[in-house]
Amino acid sequence: LPPDTVVVTCIGNIGRIGMTTAISATNQQINALVARDGVEPRYLFHAVRRPACKLEMEKASTSTTLPILNKSNFRKICIPLPPLEEQRRIASILDAADELRTKRQQAIAQLHTLTQAVFHDMFGTERSALDAWPNVTLGDLTAATRPICYGVLKPGPFCEGGVPLVRIKDLVDGEIGAGLHLISPQLDDEFRRSRLQGGEVLLSIQGTIGRIALCSPE
Repeated sequence: LPPDTVVVTCIGNIGRIGMTTAISATNQQINALVARDGVEPRYLFHAVRRPACKLEMEKASTSTTLPILNKSNFRKICIPLPPLEEQRRIASILDAADELRTKRQQAIAQLHTLTQAVFHDMFGTERSALDAWPNVTLGDLTAATRPICYGVLKPGPFCEGGVPLVRIKDLVDGEIGAGLHLISPQLDDEFRRSRLQGGEVLLSIQGTIGRIALCSPE
């Protein structure tokens, strides 16, 4: 693939997107979009990255244990295509927004490091307080009526008007992000023991281990 190729995951976590900066190759889990004449690659990147486009891809994927978006269905995904100059203008604005978002994420990461440093200053070298406190397992800290449990094992296809489902990718900076996958009410009922009520601490345990978020009432 040449530089400025838009690459999109099509197996498993559908719709993750990137852009090549050098001559590259991919594995079978990724579809590649090399822009034709009249299409600004950066605009193509931003257009395909839109939540609405990701939602289309999820709807078009197969409903198996491991979702797959085949090439035939991927080719049918639609995006708006303004004139080339307008594409470049939009891409420039969104690139600037990405830069601002990156700086914000770096600031958040520094704050997280600061939090860890403060904790270490309080308890890392002076252990008298820690030694005086009992150690309690996570299992002992949970309510008897709400034991630690797995969630939905096979989410299935997107269900319009269904029940929101939190996945690993939705755990962002200690919170639950927007644009949640929707599952059928029947599947929700089958896994009703894991329904969220607000106030739960969510922890990812497969793939990306240790992502954490606090569930709001919403």
